[in-house]
Amino acid sequence: MNTANITCPECNFSRNEIMPSNQCIVFYECVNCSVTLRPLKNDCCVFCSYSDNKCPSISDIVFNAAVTTGIVCRPNCPPGRRTKPENRKYFKSLNDAYDEGFRDCLICKPSEGPPGPWVSKSKKTDYE
Repeated sequence: MNTANITCPECNFSRNEIMPSNQCIVFYECVNCSVTLRPLKNDCCVFCSYSDNKCPSISDIVFNAAVTTGIVCRPNCPPGRRTKPENRKYFKSLNDAYDEGFRDCLICKPSEGPPGPWVSKSKKTDYE
């Protein structure tokens, strides 16, 4: 069982929490000050943004797919992040996703460009 210390940026309160191995946690309420934490831009979950460990979901999983739409995304793609955990399926390769009938997301385009997380157009450099 993986655990991590989440530190609230508002009050600096830290608490050891269990990290789920099969989904990203996108909301976390600080037990000290009741602020709701959300992932920072380009992070998949609150563990990646506010803890001392990256979540196991992002370190082991390369692509996630929405079973309701049939679309496969990079882990930090905005539409993919909004998919409910119960409607997500995870893949280590695009070919695995294609074999199950999923298609590329039109936002993050996982089959194009360098491997890794999605980068918004405003953050891309000329050489990417």
